Amino acid sequence: MNLLSLKGFSVLAMAAALAIAAGLMSQSTSRAQEPGTDVPTKGVISTSGSGPVIECKWELPDMDSSTAGIQYTAPSPATHTHDDDSTVVPDADGDPANGTQVPCAGPPTTKPTQPNNVHNMIQVAPNFENLPEQRQIQNWLAVDAPQTVGDVFWQVYEPCAAGTAGCNSTTLLKFKLQVHGTLLTPTECLALVGTSLTDGAMTESAIHNGEVTKAAFDDTNKGMLSLCQQGVKGLYRAEWPLSKDQPCGEYRIDATAVSVGGATTTLTNYIDVQCTFMLKVDFGGNPPTCAGGIDWGVIVPGFGATVGGDLLFNPPCDPAPTVKNVGNDGMGLKLTYTDLVGLTFGKHIYTFDACFGRTPDISLLKCIDPIINQPAQTSPTSPEIDTQVDFGTLPQQVLCANEPGKLDPSVHPQAGLPADTYVGTATLVGYAVPGECYGAAHKP
Repeated sequence: MNLLSLKGFSVLAMAAALAIAAGLMSQSTSRAQEPGTDVPTKGVISTSGSGPVIECKWELPDMDSSTAGIQYTAPSPATHTHDDDSTVVPDADGDPANGTQVPCAGPPTTKPTQPNNVHNMIQVAPNFENLPEQRQIQNWLAVDAPQTVGDVFWQVYEPCAAGTAGCNSTTLLKFKLQVHGTLLTPTECLALVGTSLTDGAMTESAIHNGEVTKAAFDDTNKGMLSLCQQGVKGLYRAEWPLSKDQPCGEYRIDATAVSVGGATTTLTNYIDVQCTFMLKVDFGGNPPTCAGGIDWGVIVPGFGATVGGDLLFNPPCDPAPTVKNVGNDGMGLKLTYTDLVGLTFGKHIYTFDACFGRTPDISLLKCIDPIINQPAQTSPTSPEIDTQVDFGTLPQQVLCANEPGKLDPSVHPQAGLPADTYVGTATLVGYAVPGECYGAAHKP
């Protein structure tokens, strides 16, 4: 560029431009910067004394996600359920032959204690579509001598597929999250006294779920609430979210208490995240906003017609059919057509087909052709037997959490039908396909 030919260019600006140009010229002759050097860093926290004494730990789910905070009140108070399956309760020793042992027990003869690795503490399912919010899980822990405790935290591990990143090949679990506990004040402990028979209270919920005995809470001399008021025992709590996109199965929860001297103690138990599925469609109609459904438009006797689906879930009135699984585990699909019946003459169309899958690649779709309702209808009074078809459980036909699938329905009107408007129904049914999905991910 010829700097001298620029009109209105000040001497100062030209000097700056020349300086920049000179700088660029000088940089072209300088050596490139050498690569950075990495040096290791290290620090050691030594421990003194022994780890804190964890007496018990338990979990409770939020039973009303539409209300702020953790709600222990059961959806059906008459049954007093405080998790999602009241028929499953934990057993401290895991041996059903000798009866059910409540994990957190002891008083009045001993202080509350709990064995390690108790299973089935609670059963909980995520909220479909995470609405009105992700399901909240609350952790509780009782520890001796809280003045000697520097921190309490929980680490949650979820099921995983062997060979996936972060998955322990032995336990088939991988780290999910960590949350730190908040210590209840003596006043907060006092507020819990006398609530063990109050439906909707934390204490009553833990007792009814079979996680804690009433005496472990209420015993005057050794109970957790009495000693918490005195500052002899500490109660900690924390919450974490459970998403529908996370895998179902058994979750491990490690609770660790750290002394002010750095020594640790860990107590482990397990909860069950239930496997769910739910089918949703974006073409189901929302009268009078739209007619919805499957509309083949003008069809010609003797020639087939197809409505092409896609993988874009746009409810409620999308003309391109899409189905979606809003649960947390694998879902397969079944389909049934009723005959299309003419509104004026009552003639029947009884032959259809359909393709389905989670990919736009036609070679990977499962197509079932023909789908014929039997026997073929010959009069309005003859019996109609609708044929249900199953697209199967191959990976390309199984929808994991929040995954859409493409449906291409077709109709084949027989020759010789009179002009008329033909109407019918398509019924889509989702069903559980275990073992294919880990939340939103397919197994490798």
